Amino acid sequence: MYRQVLMSPDDSELQRILYRASPDQPLKHYKLKTVTYGTKSASFLATRCLVQLADECDDPQIKRVIGQDFYVDDLISGAQSELKCFEIYNQLQARLGKAGFALRKWCSNSTALLERIPNAHDDPNFMVALSENDVISTLGLMWQPTTDSFRFTLKEWSPPASMTKRSLLSDINSVYDPIGLISPVLIKGKIFIQQLWSLKMSWDQVLSEDLQSRWSNFYSNLQSLAFLSIPRKAVCDQNAPIQIHGFSDASQEAFGACVYLRSIDSTGCIQVTLFTSKSRVAPIHPTTIPRLELCGALLLAELVNDVKTELKLLGIQVDISSTYLWSDSTIVIAWIKSQSLFQAYVANRLSRICDVSEPEQWYHVSTQDNPADLITRGAEAKPFSRCALWWNGPEWLCLSPSHWPSTPPLPSNMPEVRTIKLALAAMTIDVDMWISKRYSSWVTLLRITALVQRFLYNCRSSLSNTE
Repeated sequence: MYRQVLMSPDDSELQRILYRASPDQPLKHYKLKTVTYGTKSASFLATRCLVQLADECDDPQIKRVIGQDFYVDDLISGAQSELKCFEIYNQLQARLGKAGFALRKWCSNSTALLERIPNAHDDPNFMVALSENDVISTLGLMWQPTTDSFRFTLKEWSPPASMTKRSLLSDINSVYDPIGLISPVLIKGKIFIQQLWSLKMSWDQVLSEDLQSRWSNFYSNLQSLAFLSIPRKAVCDQNAPIQIHGFSDASQEAFGACVYLRSIDSTGCIQVTLFTSKSRVAPIHPTTIPRLELCGALLLAELVNDVKTELKLLGIQVDISSTYLWSDSTIVIAWIKSQSLFQAYVANRLSRICDVSEPEQWYHVSTQDNPADLITRGAEAKPFSRCALWWNGPEWLCLSPSHWPSTPPLPSNMPEVRTIKLALAAMTIDVDMWISKRYSSWVTLLRITALVQRFLYNCRSSLSNTE
């Protein structure tokens, strides 16, 4: 792709090179006229050309595909029918072909669509040839087109002679899961590595036999993820109404959030599918469970906001009434719905939660029905594929809202409420009672005071008569 983007003549002067095929030949002077790999601006210049092509496109659908469905030179797009996909293919080839961007390495979950795409130049790389069980990397995710499902490919692993924190981190990062489909399995490895930090082990310090044995058992069990097949389809129909249901939970070791899409087709059939999740290990320094639950709620609120943003790009609008955020912590729900003043740690996170969600969107769910609970305590890899709670959420999501759990009474005595301190300044004023010091008896003082009051009254009466 880079070699199809011409440089400005002035900028190409900065891309001069010297070259000769062998030491016996004289040096030749060349000037590169196209974008070159390795320069800092290469990715931007190539992507900016696609943005320009999208801006100049009159067809709104093709404009959206070019502008949003490309990641540098990789295209991931689709439609609801094979005919519509074929139209997108023809228009993309025509539009981008004029700019010198020839699209190749086509792959689809529809063999009928691939058969309709002609290979005019008999290019062996025009189509990706896959057998029935083959997978292809799609922005790092392993996708099996024949079953239209995501798969996980793990490296061949055998316990090394010596394990270090550096090698363990390399092992856990070799399992690529950007959208959090297997978060409950991977969180156990992340918690284990955090324990090494608590032990203050250096990067290349060899682990004890006990730690090596525990890691070997964990990573060996990960190999069973190779048999895991996750359907890519998330909703039952494009025009079906969609609800977003998010769950959060926390423990002393980890906190996390997971998001599900609930859709209903024209026959009334309800489908609930895991869409994405995120996990975080708890801080090394101990903190309270309510604070960790609040961190999980914040993670959920931001994750749901990101999901709604991505769905909006696809033309799917999910309003507030169709967004449900679930937590098994009544304290956190009471915090979110409260108007009280809290300590800075809690107040800052509540402020962010209220920025991306509404208090009326938060509901209570029991721990046994909370799929995010799996993130906080981890799950074994072998039985993970049969965990219906994780893949499809709690069973009552497939029922009408009347069967959903109700929020219990929230606690009124909440922790973390900020105590308001008031500072009062007391001042003593000395009044000089001079009139009382001029008379020796109480009777005389009363008589003089009465005369003064009568004089004032007579003065007001005289003033009224004069007017």
